[in-house]
Amino acid sequence: LVLQLGIPADLDSASAVREGLLDQLPDLIAYVISFAVIGRFWVSNHRFMRTVQEFDSGLMWLLLLYLGIMVLIPFTSEMVGQYGEYPIATILYTVNMVGLSLAGGLMMRHVSRRGLAQPEYEWYIDLSYRSSLFTTAVFLLSLPLVFVIGPWTPMIWFALRFDPYERSRNRRYKEA
Repeated sequence: LVLQLGIPADLDSASAVREGLLDQLPDLIAYVISFAVIGRFWVSNHRFMRTVQEFDSGLMWLLLLYLGIMVLIPFTSEMVGQYGEYPIATILYTVNMVGLSLAGGLMMRHVSRRGLAQPEYEWYIDLSYRSSLFTTAVFLLSLPLVFVIGPWTPMIWFALRFDPYERSRNRRYKEA
C-alpha cells in the first residue's frame, strides 16, 4: 500500500527537481501520516493478538474486517494531504478511523465474550476495548467540527494522546 509518490522524469534543472519535490509535499505528508497511523494500530493489534489464547471463525472475520478498513488509510490520508481544505477529505479520513476503531473494539468484545483470551490478560482486553471506544468517541466528536474549523480538525485528534485506558493498559502491560 503505497501512495502515488514520484516526480516527472523529464526535469532538466535543479530548480525543476526542487519544484517537483515540493509538488509532492502533500503526498509525502500523507505518507508520513499513513505510516504513523498504520504503525500505531499495527503495534496495538499485535499486542492484542498476543493476549488471545485461541481463534475462532468469528474472530478471523472480524480481523479481516479490521484489515480491510486499515488498507483504506493511505487513500484517506492522501485525500487529506491533497484536499484537506475541503471538508469531504477530512470526513472520509475520520470515518475511516471510526470504522477502524469500531472494528478493533468488535474484535476485543468478541474475544472477551467467547472466552478466547488468555485468562491472565482479560484486563488487557477490557482496557483495550474501552480505549477503542475512547478513540471512536474522539473521532466522532470531531466530525461536526470539520464544518467549523475545517483543515484544523486534526488538531482535535491530539486528544487521543490522553486516552486514560491506553495509558493504564500500557503501564500495566509493561509490568506484566
